[in-house]
Amino acid sequence: MKAIIFDFDGTILDTESPWFDIYKEIAELYGTTLPLEVWGKCVGTSDKAYYEFLEEQVGEKLDMDKIGVLRKQKHEAFMETQDLRPGVRAYIEAAKEAGYKLAIASSSNYAWVSKFLAKFDLANYFEVVATSDHVTNIKPDPELYKLALEKLGVTAEEAMAFEDSPNGTRAAKAAGIQTVIVPNPATASLTFDEYDYKLQSMDELTLSELLDELSSKKSV
Repeated sequence: MKAIIFDFDGTILDTESPWFDIYKEIAELYGTTLPLEVWGKCVGTSDKAYYEFLEEQVGEKLDMDKIGVLRKQKHEAFMETQDLRPGVRAYIEAAKEAGYKLAIASSSNYAWVSKFLAKFDLANYFEVVATSDHVTNIKPDPELYKLALEKLGVTAEEAMAFEDSPNGTRAAKAAGIQTVIVPNPATASLTFDEYDYKLQSMDELTLSELLDELSSKKSV
């Protein structure tokens, strides 16, 4: 293996749990509740399914710009107190020390991802940051992962991905990449179709121990 590709939202930083709480809160303002299956369609990709659900429940066109401003304000307030997920920094540092090439593949835009990479002093660890600004199709389409592979100069067989959502996992697997899922509180109850290994947290195993586990599975 030569490279590791990390999803960003929900994997490196748990932005998903605050989003879920905010989406539920906004849905309640419109007199409805947010079903888990609707939320699951949004995680790791776009908000289209959520807005379609709201309009269907209300029975009329809604001012999406107004809702967007409200959710952004609420989310920014939440994110002021968010930290990296447990074990993330240790994995990134261990991977870099071991000589692996590192990349991010995120359905969010570059401004969003780079802001937090700078905040947590992680920007210099990543050779490639592939975001929605750089592709036509975001996850679950594999385009982001294929772009990351191309820019890293490695094949899918030479890489591993970390994901927290079903949509992200589908994207990584569709690109042919070995994928480890690390669900967060907002995605833990969602259904993951296909993956190679599951961690509750990156604190569960060191990176070296995880690689040994994956190697053992392959040799069985």
